[in-house]
Parts: sequence; structure tokens; C-alpha cells
Amino acid sequence: MLLTACATGRINQFRQFADAGISYAEAVDALTREAASATVDADSAVLARTRSSVPQDDRARTVLEHNQLIRQRVEVLADLRRHARLLGAYFVTLASMTDPDAASEFGVAASELVESLGVVGARLRTARVGDLAVDDFTGRVVEISVAHLQKAVLERELRARSALLARELDLQQAAMHAVVQGMRADLAIVLRSQEKLEVVDPYRGNAKLPKSWAKRRREILTASMAIASAEAAGLAARRLGESFAAVAENRFGVAEFLSLMGDIQQTLDLIAAARGVGQDE
Repeated sequence: MLLTACATGRINQFRQFADAGISYAEAVDALTREAASATVDADSAVLARTRSSVPQDDRARTVLEHNQLIRQRVEVLADLRRHARLLGAYFVTLASMTDPDAASEFGVAASELVESLGVVGARLRTARVGDLAVDDFTGRVVEISVAHLQKAVLERELRARSALLARELDLQQAAMHAVVQGMRADLAIVLRSQEKLEVVDPYRGNAKLPKSWAKRRREILTASMAIASAEAAGLAARRLGESFAAVAENRFGVAEFLSLMGDIQQTLDLIAAARGVGQDE
């Protein structure tokens, strides 16, 4: 009975972790899309503000150069999104290996997912988010001591690839850190522009205030406060790496699960704030 209870506990750990991994991947998907919008909007605000100082003959070249830089940033965000999706799929595969009837095909699927992670990860490692190099935020990967498991196929998988996964999770954390920092800077530019155009200028003028003025003022000021603590959203990636080590070492419990889900919620809060910035008057 004790052995059965322990085995059931380990199975639940992997399933909970897989659920959290899926939630994380979904949050990164939404975050990177909002970050792309923020990047374009911030650059558009800068181009509009500086347009009068650019000679007319240089304006086409200037906007095309900016477009190219934006495309590069968006591609980095797409790679981060792909990387998170592959991690989520890998965690689901691990959870599937806890099934008593797990087939050997799961091992093949896991191997293919890790191989794809390496390809996307190689691009991410050399990527830049504005002035920030992703590789500058990578750290020392801690060795994982895989605990014994009743499921041999799962234990073999973890022993074979836990070091590679730890490295990819560290890379995910580094890329998320760079993206969140860049997103915060972009949103700050957008917010300053919107505050001037939608809050300050209408109030300063003589015309009647738009009906949406108070609502937009609240949205912009609320978003400013949320974005000021954007670093908290980046903790989700770090917590994901810590949780992977915990589940492999048989120390992933309710507290670890709730901490991870709490950091994912912080990411969702940042996404909600970013969407508030992007609303039209």
C-alpha cells in the first residue's frame, strides 16, 4: 500500500507539472504576441514624433530600416513562443509516460521534441531583444539528481535528457527576461504617447472632453503601475526550471505547484495590462 501511494504521488506530481507547463506555454504565447504589438506601437510612436526632423528624401529609407528591425524582433518573439510550446509538449509527454500502458513511442516523441528544442534554442541563444542579448542572461545550470521511479521508461527518459532540459529551461528564462525588459520599455513609450494624446492634450484644450476620457485615463494609469512591476512575470520561467528539477527529484508538492501557478498568473496580469494599453480611444 505504501509503495502504491508513493507511486500515485509521483504520477500526480508529473501530471500537475504538465498542467502547469501547458499553462505556462499558453501564457508565453499571449505574452509574446502582446510584446510584438508593443514593439510596433512604440516604434510607430517614435517615428511619428521624430518625423519632422527627418529630411523628406530620407523618410522612406528610415521607415524601411525600422520595419526590418521590427521584423527581426518579432521573429525572436516567435522563436520564444515555439520554444515554450515545445517545452509544454515535452512535459505532457513525460506525464503520459506515467501511464501503466505507456508505449515506447513516447520515448521517440520525447527525443524528437528535445531535438526540436535544440534547434529553436540555438537561435534564441544568439538572439537580441533590442540592446539586450539573450545569452547575457543565461546562468549556471544546476545538475538534477533524478529520483528512482516505478516507471522505468520515465526514469530512463529523465536520466537521459534532464541535463539538456535544464539547459533549455535556463535559456527560456533568459529569453523571457530579455523580452519582458524590452516589453516594459516599449510599453512605457506607448503609454507616454497615449497619456499626452488622450489625457493631457484633451484636458488642456477648450473642446469638450471625449466620453471615453476618464476610462482611458484610468486604463493608462493602471497599466503604468502594472508594467512597473513587469519583472515579476519573468519569474514564471525561472520557477518552471526549478519545478522541473523538483519533480525529477521527487520533491514537487502543492507549495511548488501553487508558486509556479502564481507566477504564471503574474504573467497573465502583465498581458491584461498590455492589452489595456492597446485599446483605442
